[in-house]
Amino acid sequence: FGVGPGGIWRNKSNDPGGSRTRGLSSYDALYADVLLWLREGWVDYVAPQIYWNIGYNRADYHELVDWWSRHTYGKHLYIGQGAHRINSSHSWKNPSEIPNQIRLNRTYPEVKGSVFYSSKSMIENLNGINDTLRNNLFFTSVSTPKMSWKIKEAPADIVAVIDDIDTAVIRIKLKRLPQPRTPINITYTKIRKEILLSWEKDKTQKKILADTNSYYRVYRFKGKYADHLSEEYLFTETKKLFVMLSRKGSGLFRKKYTFVITSVNRQNMESWPSEAITLKMKE
Repeated sequence: FGVGPGGIWRNKSNDPGGSRTRGLSSYDALYADVLLWLREGWVDYVAPQIYWNIGYNRADYHELVDWWSRHTYGKHLYIGQGAHRINSSHSWKNPSEIPNQIRLNRTYPEVKGSVFYSSKSMIENLNGINDTLRNNLFFTSVSTPKMSWKIKEAPADIVAVIDDIDTAVIRIKLKRLPQPRTPINITYTKIRKEILLSWEKDKTQKKILADTNSYYRVYRFKGKYADHLSEEYLFTETKKLFVMLSRKGSGLFRKKYTFVITSVNRQNMESWPSEAITLKMKE
């Protein structure tokens, strides 16, 4: 659960803990004390709408990314990128503005990703932004960052006791969140020029929300299994219990690849890898 507040929490002129900006404050104008919500753990992520360009004198993009990166309180930070601002002014006519913002984001480990506003602007591919992002900055598949606090604690059982019409006392009991079960019975079937690689869900898995598989990750290794998982080996992600692999070309040009499968639940917890299976297929 998260929020996407305005890019400025408070200006330094109003609060010594605020950012060096001069703009509309979400705290003062919208009564949104996002830092309190982060500190108390009431939200899992924040995605501030930093819809200004780098160097803007009233609300510098760099200043705000730096400020938010120092106020995450251990929760996830995703930056709201102003794709709708493209071509709206001299600075936003620069096709490198958003790419430079993304590169700046990546210098801050606290920034876990981006949220682009609006979908209409992205679909219209203003200034070729989609092509630039796809070809130069987002060409590798990655998984959603894990939320460590979600791994330790499951969604709560909440019992409300009403004291009067205006207040409620809430007692919260936390459960231990189980890890997703590893996929089992990894098999393959040759179908003409393709290979059907399939697996099964562990049916001993308890059917509770926190332990329900959301999707599966298929890792591919050249030759033998590398004995560890990382994004560089991620072949694909799917909600199905199979993937189709190409085996076109003669046997001389096929190489050995080893596959393992993991399951991922709604909290982005990943299971242990399945048993490995090695196939010969086209590179």
